[in-house]
Amino acid sequence: MSFAAYSTPNQNTCYSVEYFSALTIAETPTINLPPILDKNSVGGFVFAPFEPTAIDEILVTAGEAVPCLEDLLPITQEFEEAYNKGARSVYFRIGDESKRYHFSKIRLFININNQSFPLMYAAAMLDRVVSYSLLLPAVIEELKQCHYTEPLAGFHVTEAPLYTLGCLLGEHWVVEDVLNARAELTYFREAAKALEADPSFLFLPTSFMNDCRTLYNLPCHIPDPLPK
Repeated sequence: MSFAAYSTPNQNTCYSVEYFSALTIAETPTINLPPILDKNSVGGFVFAPFEPTAIDEILVTAGEAVPCLEDLLPITQEFEEAYNKGARSVYFRIGDESKRYHFSKIRLFININNQSFPLMYAAAMLDRVVSYSLLLPAVIEELKQCHYTEPLAGFHVTEAPLYTLGCLLGEHWVVEDVLNARAELTYFREAAKALEADPSFLFLPTSFMNDCRTLYNLPCHIPDPLPK
């Protein structure tokens, strides 16, 4: 069995990639993720050749706390190589306890960490839209049935997931793609005012200046002169 197959959770497992992908915006307020431990809660780890079979070694169980992404990173950097050398599990030292986990459970830990903020943003966005009636009732119901990870519809350049709109609430850093979406929407609105003529301005995504800077800093290549 390949490392990818061994370390990938069953698609029907809670907190798998498929589990999160299937969640709608309406469901996000009801999802209670396991608590995430503080950084440096994992005191150490060691790989072992034993394949776990117990439920709590393979699945995230009720009331279980999850190591944070920073503590998982050193493990994920090594466990494919460890698997190729015969390892099938990893022992964590958390506090005074030693816990053994299947590699697929490490993937579940990572998924929970990665989806923590997106779920929070999606739930906050839905609450604001419903509380302030920002959309028509029928449109709100349509929004609720959307998957929170699906991209904003109707844009040509921007590829921002729906949940990123939650960054506009409170004092959060605005996601770059949300700024691009707002600029692109402004472009469409202005262009629609004068359909008989080309727009008098361009929409440039935020990556444009970064791309220009990268190209500008590249070594200058002077082509060889053409033979006479």
